Amino acid sequence: MDGWVKIRLHRPLPDGFTLKNILVTKKADGWYFTFAIEDPSVPVFNLDEIIPTWDNSLGMDAVLHEQDYLATSEGKKLPSVKSFRKNQSKLAKVSRQKALRKKGSARRKKLAKREGRIHQTIARSRRDHAYKTAHQLVRTEKKVFFHEKLNLAGLSKRNEAKKDDNGNFIKNGQASKSGLNKSWNDAEKWSILYYIGLHSLESWSKSSKGKSCLHVSIIGIS
Repeated sequence: MDGWVKIRLHRPLPDGFTLKNILVTKKADGWYFTFAIEDPSVPVFNLDEIIPTWDNSLGMDAVLHEQDYLATSEGKKLPSVKSFRKNQSKLAKVSRQKALRKKGSARRKKLAKREGRIHQTIARSRRDHAYKTAHQLVRTEKKVFFHEKLNLAGLSKRNEAKKDDNGNFIKNGQASKSGLNKSWNDAEKWSILYYIGLHSLESWSKSSKGKSCLHVSIIGIS
């Protein structure tokens, strides 16, 4: 990329940090620049050895029933957001309109941008919900989180085609499973595990009334 690029710098770079890398990303609503910076004075982060006990552990189970998103071992159910379900009619309408337009036309390009912004809204809503849910779990001050080790790729995979003895295709249950696949993809369960680890690095401590590190361990159970 040659020349200068105008950016909206929403906060200045901190003093004492060295700029290591810049990641340029194009999204539906414009270009984004991500700066990777380094401060050599920051100490090395060492993990504490955690021994799971009944008091410092919390179990999590994925739930797709009605408005529930996650169930904990303490009997608490956390709500879901279902961002795709709420926007699928709007997305389908724009996609149909785009399909009717001539390829390469200005109208089709405009509808493609609108379609991309709807997908972006859905993705951001999922990410925001997972972020806030993980923050709520870390605020319980538990140090070990147990979750069921699910094969999410397999759960959302299409059923294999079936044929009879004559080579004709027969029902394989995909029609009834398509709704389940959509629900698993809409829930995006893997992201909450990432945000739990992210929140644990720097969380709010009620006892010290300040910021402190909370080291947690995330364990998958088959």
